[in-house]
Amino acid sequence: MTINSVAISSILDDCKSLQQLWFACAGSGVTVPQVGELVFYFPQGHLGQDGGISMHLHGVPSQILCRVINVELKSENDFAHACLILLPELNLGFEAIDIKCLPSSTPRLSAPYFCKKLRAADTMAHAWFSIPRKHAEKFLPPLDMTKMAPIQELVVKDLSGMEWHFQHRLVGPRRHLLQTAEYATSKNLVAGDVIVILRGEDGQLHVGVRRCMRSIWNMPPSEVTSDEGHKTGLGILPSISHAITARSIFTVIYRPRTGTGQFVVPYDRYVESGKICSVGTRFRMIFSEATTERRVSGIISGFEDFDAKWPDSKWRCLKVKLNKDSSVAIPERVSPWEIEPQKRSSNAILTYLDTKKPFVPRGLFREDSRQEATVLATHNPSCVDPEACLNNAKYIFQLCQDGSLTHASSSLVENRIFLGAVDALICLSVGSSSRSFSSVDDLRIQTKEALDIAMSELARTFHGLKLWNINHFKDLDSLPSTMSKLCSPSALDSICLSSTSSDPVSSSSLSTGASSRNSELTPAEDCSTFHRVMSCLDEKKFDLINQNSISSVRSIASRMIQAGFTERLRETFTDLSQELIRDVHILDSNWIFRCHSRVDEGDSCVGESMRLQYWNLASQFITRVLVEMRRQLSEADLGAFDELKGDYFAKIVEQPVSKLLNVASVLAALNKLLEEIPQGLVECVQSVFPRIVHALSTYSTLSDVVPTLLELVSPDSRESISREAEAIRKKVEDVVNRMLDILTDAMSASSLPEAEDTDVHPVTKAVAEGTGSLLEHRDSLNLILAHSCCQVYEGVPAIESYNRLISGLIVHLQSVLRRSCKGPLQKESRYIFLLNNMQFILNQFKSSAMEDPIGHGDWAIEHHRAMEHYMEEYIETSWAPVSSHLAAKDGKRLRFWRHSSVQQFTAAFQCVCAKQRHWKVPDPHLRKTLRASISRKLVPAYCEYLGKHPKGSKSTTITREELEDLLSELFEG
Repeated sequence: MTINSVAISSILDDCKSLQQLWFACAGSGVTVPQVGELVFYFPQGHLGQDGGISMHLHGVPSQILCRVINVELKSENDFAHACLILLPELNLGFEAIDIKCLPSSTPRLSAPYFCKKLRAADTMAHAWFSIPRKHAEKFLPPLDMTKMAPIQELVVKDLSGMEWHFQHRLVGPRRHLLQTAEYATSKNLVAGDVIVILRGEDGQLHVGVRRCMRSIWNMPPSEVTSDEGHKTGLGILPSISHAITARSIFTVIYRPRTGTGQFVVPYDRYVESGKICSVGTRFRMIFSEATTERRVSGIISGFEDFDAKWPDSKWRCLKVKLNKDSSVAIPERVSPWEIEPQKRSSNAILTYLDTKKPFVPRGLFREDSRQEATVLATHNPSCVDPEACLNNAKYIFQLCQDGSLTHASSSLVENRIFLGAVDALICLSVGSSSRSFSSVDDLRIQTKEALDIAMSELARTFHGLKLWNINHFKDLDSLPSTMSKLCSPSALDSICLSSTSSDPVSSSSLSTGASSRNSELTPAEDCSTFHRVMSCLDEKKFDLINQNSISSVRSIASRMIQAGFTERLRETFTDLSQELIRDVHILDSNWIFRCHSRVDEGDSCVGESMRLQYWNLASQFITRVLVEMRRQLSEADLGAFDELKGDYFAKIVEQPVSKLLNVASVLAALNKLLEEIPQGLVECVQSVFPRIVHALSTYSTLSDVVPTLLELVSPDSRESISREAEAIRKKVEDVVNRMLDILTDAMSASSLPEAEDTDVHPVTKAVAEGTGSLLEHRDSLNLILAHSCCQVYEGVPAIESYNRLISGLIVHLQSVLRRSCKGPLQKESRYIFLLNNMQFILNQFKSSAMEDPIGHGDWAIEHHRAMEHYMEEYIETSWAPVSSHLAAKDGKRLRFWRHSSVQQFTAAFQCVCAKQRHWKVPDPHLRKTLRASISRKLVPAYCEYLGKHPKGSKSTTITREELEDLLSELFEG
């Protein structure tokens, strides 16, 4: 049969972006063979994918050498799968195949994309889910940042070419949200599925779904592919048997998301894997999770058929023992081509031993023979010299009796004689099956006791190591003494930052505030110093790991793990958490509240607000430092300690995180916000709004940093930390609701002093500025109000949203203003007073880029109607009597009054102008509108009268131009 030498057939052959999207949806590590490539096909693995049936058919071998005829990448019902057409090559001998001449498998396309694992709430029809800022800025079109709430509509294409419309918005300074709307419901997305968004070379966005791992039996019938010629379960083996007999092609469907592993293996990969697999071989393996890859290491413990019905099958024939716990489901049986050998430096030593040193020398081991002893104990236990090991045990006992180990524990890792003795004991312990060792009970007992003493000293040495190097901050030329200034109490007192960011690990997400007194740094220096430190963290300029300690960690961990004392090494991790705070003092959040002594001297509310600001700042900063520490630790090569990195870091961060989420300290600061609220309405409004903002900032910070902190700590600590965070969150909600009740009650029940002029009232300014400050925290406030909307406080339903809150406050404000203007103000000046205050409210929201702050169009309409009503009442009250002098008079006295009407109009006009010229209308637009309304009321009537009575116009004392000039002088104040 002629092989068609065409490239991979895809959903769209000419669309590279869709091919890249297919690989992203299939999962990390997925590869497909090329047309014409030789592969081994394993029917046993195919059966496991398509039903998990344990069966065998006579005449079907466990592995079949095939040639790839065609490959199609498909996606039916958003399940990525590959359709492979194979041709058995039973007559081709292995010796006739030159691996170098074989085509290589199609490499995994590494196109840039980002993915998001969905939670249950994210799969709802109108749910918004957050995406990392760096991904939004890199892959999505830029937002229009001139708007207060930037939002855009994205047009994306799926694997079938269908277009979908997503909503992308920016909430707060750095929080990007995405709404998939119809896409989530039409694709039947569930929790655990991953949305993949890829940006093509042409800028077109593509979307796909990486389904969560599940067996084909757990899939709905609509999601199982219906490719022609494909059979599942019992139909697979007969079709393969017929293809082998007739040497005809057969079709294989490979579904990467079933989690069964690759059962069509390239020939060269299969051959190479057979050369490296032997009992005792250490290896590394990659496991794919929802959005990440995780590497684990282990050792091959044996070979055994996975299923007795398939004898001598290489499919999952390896029994392995993994060294690292993982949250993913790790099988105990793997296939040889799924692992890669772990490179060891002992290969050169083995070669050296084979040619130079076939035996272990007597006496104490030197430094250059430590690894040799380990290799000999593993591969040739009979070569171990019991007498030499007994001498090493006596040497360690002698050091213990002399106290040398206790006084020189810090230098144990540099003591070659001591380490050589320890290696000898480990060597004998590992090779305990040797006859010379098992025959001497006393030697065994002394060896174990000496090894226990040595391991205890190594554990104590590890406990005293300074692995973290925060002092490196001081060594940067660009930041002289940065960390010392930042960590000093005086510098902390001068930094008053209110965190409103949604990104806990970004330097640009922190906003600055005012500085306190008695500081050696100015506010500008505080902010610039802090942002430079965070910028250096973002740019990865700080080396937080002490390079001098890395070799010691490797040395200690390798010996303790090899000797079987891994748990004793783990026991030191818990104590290291307190040591970390003592050494890396910037992770101790107690310095946040060092201003407490100053708080007692002044206004306690101001002090507690400052404490909350410090807490917001420290939460952002400490979380960012911990994330950077974890990143550098994961990238560092610590040898055998690599398998303990996760447990080590999760333990050492428990104390910093627990101190940061100190419930008592935060609750005390929140409770202080409810105390000492002024009685006057203006003072009350001016005091309550900033307190609400501080509480909302704490709520936002809590929402931002807690998910990151939970990822850092161990699973055992997550429950307690979640409880502490939940307690703070509930307290913030309670404080916000109670302060809103105080504010609403004060505005609905309080009365203001009667207004004496027409200027904007201070309470109006306070309410407008306060509502504007809440706008920045609108999302957090909506969450709090929505959570408490079903609760009832003292029989009064709670406010359910930010919109209702602002609407109610404005209604109460209008009522208060109407009550305050019924005093000494004249009737016409009351309307000017009300117009000034209502216009000020509108201007405040317009300056915040929100002309409709309530979110409903009818609010703006009602507001403008009220202003029009006040303006009409003002015109009728002030200027209608003036224009009435130009009206025609009835009866016989008409001719008598006709001559004096202009004079009466002029006198009345000048009188009103003289009185209202000094009234103040601050807003230019409102001032212009009022003048235009007055002009429309007077000027046309005045000109019409002069036109009808030309004789009377001779005696006019004012012209039209003079009339308009006088009107232009009104309301200047």
